[in-house]
Amino acid sequence: VLAFFLAGLAAGSLCGGRFAVRLERPLQTFLTLQCVLLGYAGFALVVLVNLPTTTPFFSGLVEYWGAYRGFQLGAATNWEWILKLYVGLPLFLYGLPTFLMGLSFCVLQRAVQDDVRTSGFKVGALQAANIGGNVAGSLLTGIFLLSWTGTAGSFRFLLFLGFGFAALGIFWYGFRGRFGALAAVLLVVAFVAPSQVELWQRLHGAPEGGQTFIEEDGTGVAVISPDGGRKRLSVNGKGHSWLPFGNMHSVLGALPAALHAAPVDVAIVGLGSGDTAWAAGFRPETRRVVVFEVVAPERSLLEQVASPALPDLQRFLADPRLDFRVADGRNALLHEDVSYDLIEADALRPTSAYSGNVYSVEFFELAAKRLKPGGVMCTWAPTPRIRAAFMHVFPHVLEFQQGRVLLGSRDPIEVAETDWQQRLGTSAARDYLGPQLIEQVKLVAGTAGDATELPGKEVPANRDLFPRDEFLNED
Repeated sequence: VLAFFLAGLAAGSLCGGRFAVRLERPLQTFLTLQCVLLGYAGFALVVLVNLPTTTPFFSGLVEYWGAYRGFQLGAATNWEWILKLYVGLPLFLYGLPTFLMGLSFCVLQRAVQDDVRTSGFKVGALQAANIGGNVAGSLLTGIFLLSWTGTAGSFRFLLFLGFGFAALGIFWYGFRGRFGALAAVLLVVAFVAPSQVELWQRLHGAPEGGQTFIEEDGTGVAVISPDGGRKRLSVNGKGHSWLPFGNMHSVLGALPAALHAAPVDVAIVGLGSGDTAWAAGFRPETRRVVVFEVVAPERSLLEQVASPALPDLQRFLADPRLDFRVADGRNALLHEDVSYDLIEADALRPTSAYSGNVYSVEFFELAAKRLKPGGVMCTWAPTPRIRAAFMHVFPHVLEFQQGRVLLGSRDPIEVAETDWQQRLGTSAARDYLGPQLIEQVKLVAGTAGDATELPGKEVPANRDLFPRDEFLNED
């Protein structure tokens, strides 16, 4: 994204250096360029949302957007998808607008440079205005517009704002010229631009007939859409979990809660659909379940879909023990002087951006310091490096399902099968989790074994300054 953005600016600036010096009406050209780049950006978004899925080159993209997992650039060499996702689509959406931005800056310099004695000041003033506008626009959009109107509304607002360029052109050069037509184009594009639902339905590959729920603010976009017989929760474009509860995320929550003697205080890093935190609270001994989540709309999105058809979700959201916080879990564990009986990180895939922050040695060390005596931490361990980082920190580690799930503690972990069988066999557990999920938890708990170092060469652990899994590093 950034590479094409900067390349477009650079190409426009290079061309503008030669083009601008020959202009007789540079200010008129500048206003024209602003109108054209905004009009094209809006047109591209309209096409993206309305283009038939069978269109050559575009075919397959909607299906990809609807997939649960994403394409891992660097881990696959499928050139068709590389060209579609990382070349063709960016160039179509903002290749021309960024080129026109670079061109506009040179044209604007040509428009204001009329005295060599003030040229330095004017260059600096324009550059300062450019930087100030970028900062102000980012703050306005990130803090206010995305929360008030979402991506689609923010885009439409910018199109209406851009109408001011056409209005200036009309004021200075008359309505009958090009600016009357450009004003009409901008207004039409603004009115036909996709709505929030239309935009995110297309970018999530959601069926038009199904009911899609969308919440967005500056922290991210969360969508619940039909997925076969279930509902899928997607965060920032890709799947994180499902509704109703009862999948592997629920097992990850219930397993450590069943194994701990008395998990009074529980902390979960990552809300998702709520299934991990819900399952972790099945013990009557639990008095508090703190959930840290950086994507704020997830909570309100779940409240939208909660209904009698999803009784477990309703009960979870109404549970007085739930303490939901819009916060970075790692930052909260670092600064809040609170200890927990159970900490669980169920937030990101290991190759996701910033996943190194919750799969590194340093994060596990931080979590270990926040455990009470006898407290445990549970994590999903999809890679050998996560396993290595976890075992580097915790002297006592149990593994489940051949190492896919790890349970660690600073103290010896005493897990008797009769104890967890008894806890899962109570009427309260059956009423809360249901018999099917209890059987799943029992099957996973039955695979428990002491974790040992993997055979073969030593596996390097993920570190804050070298999150190998996140960067797909082979060493």
